[in-house]
Amino acid sequence: MSTPQRATAAVAAPALAGFSVGYAAWLDLIRGAMALVVLAHHVAILALGVPEHADAISYAEWYQQAMVLFANAGHGAVMVFFVLSGFLVGGPMLARERAGSFCWRRYLAARMARILPVSLLATLTALMAAWAIGALQAGDPVLFRADFYWGMATADAFEPLRVLAHLFLLQPFTELMPTNAPLWSLPNEWWYYLVFPCLVIGVGRRRVGWLLLALLAGWLMLRTRQHWMFVGRFGVWMLGAFAHAAVLRLAALPAVRSRGYWSTLIGGTAVLLAAGLAWLPARWEDGYLRTDLLTGLGTTLVLLLLARFGRPLWTPVAHAAERLASVSFSVYAFHVPLLLVLLTAVGYGDRYVEFDAAGVAFGFSLMGVLIAACLGFWAIGERHTPRLRVWLEGRLERLSTRMRASLARG
Repeated sequence: MSTPQRATAAVAAPALAGFSVGYAAWLDLIRGAMALVVLAHHVAILALGVPEHADAISYAEWYQQAMVLFANAGHGAVMVFFVLSGFLVGGPMLARERAGSFCWRRYLAARMARILPVSLLATLTALMAAWAIGALQAGDPVLFRADFYWGMATADAFEPLRVLAHLFLLQPFTELMPTNAPLWSLPNEWWYYLVFPCLVIGVGRRRVGWLLLALLAGWLMLRTRQHWMFVGRFGVWMLGAFAHAAVLRLAALPAVRSRGYWSTLIGGTAVLLAAGLAWLPARWEDGYLRTDLLTGLGTTLVLLLLARFGRPLWTPVAHAAERLASVSFSVYAFHVPLLLVLLTAVGYGDRYVEFDAAGVAFGFSLMGVLIAACLGFWAIGERHTPRLRVWLEGRLERLSTRMRASLARG
């Protein structure tokens, strides 16, 4: 097993306890594929100039239509990540709480080790990219792509409040980092990590204090730039947690007894998705939140179907999926600043690559270069997640011991 695979196995093993190895491979395949979709999404928009909501049938060539589909699919891929995060983080937390073995110290150490190093390094990379773009003096790739960046410029990356917000995962209260816009989703994950246990403990144990803390966090979410979308995407995230709980419960039942429950669960989810597809588009003006919820339901349905009917992947495919999934977070977090610097360096800071066969081939070449570069950032940051988690758990345990001793003396 390679180093990336060992790191991923160490992180994923507790989350997938009770699930088959074949099911884990399917999750790896989905994670890896969605990372590639997000990468292709940004190459299509930032390099080739494909409009984000373009109509594929308005383009003549199949490769153009494919890139248009990627341009439209990027945000949905992030929603798939949210459902998977809820499945791999929220679901196990819920299972441990029900078993009486949930530990805040271990939970926080795992979550901090997972997200903080990548977030900090990605923010630093965004600032370095902004500096490099300015030093090249070959056009402003952010300002030129104003439709995608809502009128921002590269120099906005250095605004002190924006930098501080990114360092402390408070981006929803400010504006995005122009040289690394995908970082918008990291504070969502972080807040969901913290709020979900408060909600579960508050409701499950009837602890008013924890429930009030969750409600306060929800109120703060509504005060952010994302507003209702912050809370709505928490619902998308929780779909994954409840899918994990349902699958784990049904997997423990005898096959004969579970058959009817599986049919009800899968059928009910499919009906909800079909009703949403038929009803929401005509009655809900907010396209983003509507798409978020429908994508979340669709992903949940896929997870349930794979748990019920999925067969093991072909071994070479499973191994490839595991390797790609192990670096998918780094690919997601670092590709945009690298892409903007590369485009500026080769003369496309203030213009687009021609959207023809040669341009699309160039775009896929860029994707290969970006994946290779992101592997380097994985080696610096994400690779050390398991060791950092152990270290953080020890530090939090010592801090907890000191606090208890102080309270006992007081």
